[in-house]
Amino acid sequence: MFQFRRGPIRALVAFSIIAAALTGGVASAQATAEAPSAISAVTLRYNIPAQDLTAALTAFAHQSRAELIYAPDAAEGRQSATLNGAFSAVEAVAQILQGTGLDFVVTDGGGIMIGEPDVVAEYRRRLLNSSTGNLAVAQAKALADDASPADAPLPDIESARRAGIEEIIVTGQKREERLQDVPITMSAFSMDELDARKVEGGFDLLKAIPNVTFSKTNFSGYNFQIRGIGTQAVSATTDPGVAVSMNNTTLIVNRLFEQEYLDMERVEVLRGPQGTLYGRNATAGVINVITHKPVMGVFEGEVKYEIGNYGAQRFRGHYNIPLNDSDTLAARIAYASTMRDGYGTNLAAGEFNVSPDLDNRDLWTGRVSIAWQPSDRFRADLSIERFEEDDNRLRTSKQLCHRDPGPQTIDGVSLADLYNGPIDVESDLFQTQVLGQYSQGCLPRSLFDTGNPADPNDNGAYGTPNGNALPFVRALRMGSFRLDQNPQVPFPFAENCVSFSMLPECVVDPLRAGPQSRDLRTVYTPLQPEYRAGSDYYELSFEFDLSDVWSLSSQTVYMENELFATQDFLRFRALPMFNDSTNSRFPYKRGISPGGVFQDPNLGPSSRLIMQDLSQQDATQFSQELRLTSNDSGPWNFSLGANYTRFKTTTDYFVFSNAFSALVYSGHTPYIGNPFGYDVPWVPTGPDGEKLPALFAGPGGTGAALGCSTYIDPDSIRQGFDGESVATCVYVQPGGIEDIAANPEGHQFFLSRNPYNLDSAALFGEAYYQLTPEIKLTAGLRVSWDRKVFTPIPSQTLLPDWRGRIEGGFLGTPAANPFLEQEGEIPEAGDLEAIARWCDPLTGRYAGGPQCALGGTAENGRGYPALPDIIQEWWVPTGRIGIDWQPLLSFTDETLIYAFFTHGYKGGGANPPTIAWPQGLLIAKAQGAAAPPTFEPEYVNAFEIGTKNTLLDGALMLNGSVFYYDYTDYQVSKIVDRSAANENFDATIWGLELESVLALTPDTLLNASIGYLRTRIADGEESLDLMNRTQNGGERYVNPEWAALREQTDHLGRTLCEANPEHVACQYPDGFDEWMVVKPTLSQASNCVAPAALVQEALESGYGAAVDGAAVLCPGGQLIIERASAPEPFRSYNPVSDAPNGGAGFLADIGGNELPNAPQFTVSLGAQHTYYLPGGNWSATGRVDWYWQDESFNRVYNTEYDQLRAWDSTNLSFWVSNDRHQLTIEAYVKNVFDEAPITGAFLNSDDTGLSTNVFTLDPRLIGLSIRKRF
Repeated sequence: MFQFRRGPIRALVAFSIIAAALTGGVASAQATAEAPSAISAVTLRYNIPAQDLTAALTAFAHQSRAELIYAPDAAEGRQSATLNGAFSAVEAVAQILQGTGLDFVVTDGGGIMIGEPDVVAEYRRRLLNSSTGNLAVAQAKALADDASPADAPLPDIESARRAGIEEIIVTGQKREERLQDVPITMSAFSMDELDARKVEGGFDLLKAIPNVTFSKTNFSGYNFQIRGIGTQAVSATTDPGVAVSMNNTTLIVNRLFEQEYLDMERVEVLRGPQGTLYGRNATAGVINVITHKPVMGVFEGEVKYEIGNYGAQRFRGHYNIPLNDSDTLAARIAYASTMRDGYGTNLAAGEFNVSPDLDNRDLWTGRVSIAWQPSDRFRADLSIERFEEDDNRLRTSKQLCHRDPGPQTIDGVSLADLYNGPIDVESDLFQTQVLGQYSQGCLPRSLFDTGNPADPNDNGAYGTPNGNALPFVRALRMGSFRLDQNPQVPFPFAENCVSFSMLPECVVDPLRAGPQSRDLRTVYTPLQPEYRAGSDYYELSFEFDLSDVWSLSSQTVYMENELFATQDFLRFRALPMFNDSTNSRFPYKRGISPGGVFQDPNLGPSSRLIMQDLSQQDATQFSQELRLTSNDSGPWNFSLGANYTRFKTTTDYFVFSNAFSALVYSGHTPYIGNPFGYDVPWVPTGPDGEKLPALFAGPGGTGAALGCSTYIDPDSIRQGFDGESVATCVYVQPGGIEDIAANPEGHQFFLSRNPYNLDSAALFGEAYYQLTPEIKLTAGLRVSWDRKVFTPIPSQTLLPDWRGRIEGGFLGTPAANPFLEQEGEIPEAGDLEAIARWCDPLTGRYAGGPQCALGGTAENGRGYPALPDIIQEWWVPTGRIGIDWQPLLSFTDETLIYAFFTHGYKGGGANPPTIAWPQGLLIAKAQGAAAPPTFEPEYVNAFEIGTKNTLLDGALMLNGSVFYYDYTDYQVSKIVDRSAANENFDATIWGLELESVLALTPDTLLNASIGYLRTRIADGEESLDLMNRTQNGGERYVNPEWAALREQTDHLGRTLCEANPEHVACQYPDGFDEWMVVKPTLSQASNCVAPAALVQEALESGYGAAVDGAAVLCPGGQLIIERASAPEPFRSYNPVSDAPNGGAGFLADIGGNELPNAPQFTVSLGAQHTYYLPGGNWSATGRVDWYWQDESFNRVYNTEYDQLRAWDSTNLSFWVSNDRHQLTIEAYVKNVFDEAPITGAFLNSDDTGLSTNVFTLDPRLIGLSIRKRF
């Protein structure tokens, strides 16, 4: 799909940083001799009048871009001196502080700490002499001795924080402000703090922030949730509820899940709707990753190398380089790479040529940044970043299932006693062909039930789906796919087993090869997973101070993302299942599976069921934002802006299976239980007029039986296994799956293709009015325009051209062309109006009968034609209004109290289409409510009250908030007909959060965050639970039209029941109150529900004797057995109108349930202590972090199956540091107790047995790292 540029870029960036590390000390020393660091040497022109010291320092920080660290109460009530002229940063601070009585010191990180003289003196005693630390900073400090009595730099900002002078400057409101001054509930972490807490990527953030969860999805995405809201919808047009931003630009597709943090200045996490400032779709919050920008006039850098268990090796480094003598141009290079063995174990490694470990990593990130600052009023930054990954990462780990053997009784009577067909009820054939069609594959039971390992029949959730519940597996037993060996040969993999079928009856369940390992990280797969991802990020920004008050900023971002990921869909052991085709009486079948090994054209030879999925994505994004901000000393300030985003993507999801191909190659008649024998009397004609043997092309047949002779693609005429020419009505695309993914045309696999374009623009702004020195009013407004264009491309699995079904007739004999006779012309294959005229299940000429069965809209059964674009457009105003108050309280050092109301919005979208018409037409008619073509936008009204406090002379930071959300049309996904279907639900959310940092001593730090969350889906909301379509039975449904139907009279004056007393409306006037799940036909993906009384009649009458005999009770049944020929009451029973929701099942009442992945409590605790070793050069620090997440549910139904248990994780780390040499050596253990909880789950589709993909934590990780700064 794309080519990686791994080698040259990786080598160049790594070499550059290592070279800088080796020469960094010399370069720094030489540089400082000439130009002693940015802090001292860069001279800027200032014009800051004498005023309140806090305002003067704010103006200085804005103009100089220096990082100031000070306690607000230290500046309160003091007046600054005038600053007018050209000064270095150190000189400027000294001038401003004249006469204030305050002292300052330059930190080793390049910041300036300001405080009372005794506070600075306390830290001076803890520091080394003035020659320690960064030479450039030491030199800068030495030059400032006349201006300040401070004689040594602080080690870093974290030390200042532990002193109670904590400050991180954040941009949460797109303005540089102190964290404690921002009236938004947010958390911010510097790179050092992320390292200390072992927060290395997106998933780890949940361990540091209250009310945050993270889980993966089945495909290429993830779900990061804040306060119960995230991305529960997974279609291509779905927008993320949590905006992931890089340097304040929201990235619609990003690598938060895969990528590790590199050279970050900080990571900000804002909780609550942030759409006014951060753009569209930030209804849950924002993750804002701020990268380090080049620093003028200073050589500095860092190199970190780490080794660990699982063969882990990590490298991370950056280097800052001045590019001219005038300190107006600088560059910064950053690079990180991770390589390790897999955390998972593959039990198939001894049998197949696959690696014994799975889920390894080989990824890297490189970034080059250049900054130009020709004056104190203008700065431009250019950043280019490349990310690559090429390994065998697993998108999903284990697949769990409580095997469903199928119902054993109906109304207390066993199915064996009810059955009156030709199959022995004690035989394997009865289990496979009869009971299998009433099994849904897996049962809705607890994912935490491990069963009894000593009992092979009690596997709990570690079983496998009932293979007979998979329509494409069960179909291989049907007469249409018989091999009919002559002479007959035994099944190669079992004794005393002789069968004519492609899948012998003695293989009772081809998926039941024994229990799975109870280890969530251990799977069985003969397929080696592949995961390749790449992204290129380009950012150009500038900031221009138009005046001392107004600043204009621009940010332009372009990003490309690529993903190719494939893995085993099953990931458990299967049994050999293909029969020996050597002696088939059909010559073209003899080479299909010689010796019981099926020769799949894409997946290769195998005797077992193989299913391999593939997820790929190409995406590009262009974003442009302009922003005008004010920084006036008066009461009013503003932030005004406009942005535009253009996003384009194509997201594909494939499922390949040798069962699909086997159906294509082994079938020869469209009629299940064919009464006409196995000889097709007419065969299609090749391009040269020769007769071609008919070859099955889907869940029907070929030749006249399928009537596809007029619509055979020339490329489908190929050499058969014995060398003769063979035609298929479905195009079988040859080649490897990666080649096919580049240009898919075949119909022997499942494909969901999703092209999507987005154009989005907005005007926005916020105004800030200082009512009093303590009270500020904030009001913001955003007007957003979203235009989404989605191109629906239906799936075409095993579908030939629908016109061949009509033209060829049904009995396998040539027929006059009905299109020419009745319409005068042959319609196009994609003519939906013509399809409706012929095949509408209620009004069409064939009313969904067999003539319309098994057809699709692709001409000649090849390719993936698109339906008309779905275009959606919204103009939506959103905004927020609130007030914050900074009272002077006797028991706090500083306090901020804020209250806000916010109205947020997230765009709607289009659901992927299901099966192509006419197959999909019946689904659309029957189950349109279950999978509507579009879903609505979601809206939220959010109320929040919060407070931020500093106490105990700065030793304690205590922040808290309470919130209430009223959600309208929250978006949630499930899988319907193999595709994502998004629904909308109203809901309410409320909760509280506490965050605290306590410095017990300057060397002992405690932190805690606690979240409490309650979510509730609104009363009256309903949804179809695919795991429980009957809602446990006892639900009554009667067609509301039956009463009027019974009153109608015919031309003889007879009522319906007088004319046809066996009509279903007459036999069952009160409808039905017991329903059963019935598997559909091969071509239909979703299960249906049927009245248990009719299933009982079908078994007793023998009508349900054949495989899929009771499928006529599903909407797809008419496609196999013509309803007009069925006996009553089956003939008059119409599942589209006579069953709940078109046969889909009963809706579950989910009112009052919790939202998915929304635990009531989350708790994070941390403790850190530093001990200064004798001699004064070394310090030792130990840290422990513990995280606990309460139980939750993975779906909206909140059943036993949905429950996710509470889990916790503990990390330990210990490091020693030498400030003189800026060297740190660290040892750590993550997940100390090797916990393996189920952290998330995702339900698969009906036709794959309703199995569940689950996700778990990484195992216990032990590592050792060394870091050198210079």
